[in-house]
This record gives sequence, C-alpha cells and structure tokens, in this order.
Amino acid sequence: MNKSFTGDCRDVMRQLIEQGIKVQMCVTSPPYWGLRNYGVEGQLGLEETPEGYVANMVEVFRTITEQKQAKV
Repeated sequence: MNKSFTGDCRDVMRQLIEQGIKVQMCVTSPPYWGLRNYGVEGQLGLEETPEGYVANMVEVFRTITEQKQAKV
C-alpha cells in the first residue's frame, strides 16, 4: 500500500510506531539552520544556536531509525 505523510517527521514517525505501521522508506528535507522562517511554531532551523539545531536533527534521524527498526 503506497501512502505519503506530511508533517513534522518526529511526530509522524512516532504516530506510525504507536499504530504499529512499518515503513520501507522515509524521505525528509530538513531545513538549513537559520535560513528561513516558515511561520510554523516549533519549526526546525530556527533554534538559537547551531548546537540546538544539531540536537534537533539528531532527534529526527533517531526517530526515523527507531521506526525503521520497530517490530510489527
């Protein structure tokens, strides 16, 4: 079944894990740090420091890895 999901990767992947849905592929396009404001609360890329940005990106890729390794 082919489906696509749009949203904050961290939230979408956690929802899929909770629903027991396994994915075969994840495509994400993370923003560069400090480059653009999309006007979305909590968006990635507007952290106060590069370290904060890196910490959030690590969370994104750990969540993807967790979802890919989930036992369904």
